[in-house]
Amino acid sequence: MVFEIDRHDLSHRVGDAAKRIIGKGPGEWVSVVSSSPVHSLRAATAIATRSQYMTAADPRVAYVETWESWVLVMQAYNAMINLEVAPEGEGIELFIDRQDKAVQAPRNSSDLNAKTWVNAFFYSMVCRHEKSLNYLCSIPVETIRERGESESTEYAQYVYHWISALQAVVLHRDGFEEELAAAVEKSDPEVSGFGDEESVGKLVFPEMLVLLRLVERDSAAFNEALAAGVAAFGEYWTATPERADDIDGVFPLGLLAFACMAYDIAQVDPEFELNVVSGYLPKHLVEHSWFDEFPI
Repeated sequence: MVFEIDRHDLSHRVGDAAKRIIGKGPGEWVSVVSSSPVHSLRAATAIATRSQYMTAADPRVAYVETWESWVLVMQAYNAMINLEVAPEGEGIELFIDRQDKAVQAPRNSSDLNAKTWVNAFFYSMVCRHEKSLNYLCSIPVETIRERGESESTEYAQYVYHWISALQAVVLHRDGFEEELAAAVEKSDPEVSGFGDEESVGKLVFPEMLVLLRLVERDSAAFNEALAAGVAAFGEYWTATPERADDIDGVFPLGLLAFACMAYDIAQVDPEFELNVVSGYLPKHLVEHSWFDEFPI
């Protein structure tokens, strides 16, 4: 059975302002990473926004330029984290925008945090960049917590268990089930004090269930969970006119990353299938159509 989930249309968001963002190119922000690394998170965020608009205009990622925008987001987030992990003043070799760059690490800040780590992780998974995934998973969760909360910012505690679960999957480490169970329990808004039932129920919990079914290699249960998660994402981002117009509703990054992982598993495991098709899951990202188009 193939599940098909329609995507709400965001092409109207690619108006004159968005076209200027796309047309300007990422060069200015890429240069910020090397010339002013203290602002590398700002650069990564701007590059990510540009990629969102490009994906709204090219929802299947059928053009190599859109794929390149995704690669740049992955590289920018990973560059920022590499720079944040390194001791201040240490020279770091980065590869971004098809170029090698030597950059000195800035003073460490709270830019290394749970949110930026998760973004870097999922973009790396979509791009199938194993080196970045392994590096990200080598960063201790306590380091992410300490740095992220070093300037009085507080994060929901479930996210640290979620990061531990993700790291356990990549590193084939024990403790996945325990960490995921703790993440599910502590994501409850009444327990965490963060979020609300709608956002947790439609955006947070579905990712956890999809990952569980993926790790279990239960093809039928995985596809049901992924289809339900993608549908819930669409419901959340169309619940109000304001949300329906928000570029953040263009794709569910975590679910997309797991769909990419599932596609790769299905290529080598004849008993596992990916049977979810949706405009929220860009076809050429899921199928890695641009593999080896250029070095990443």
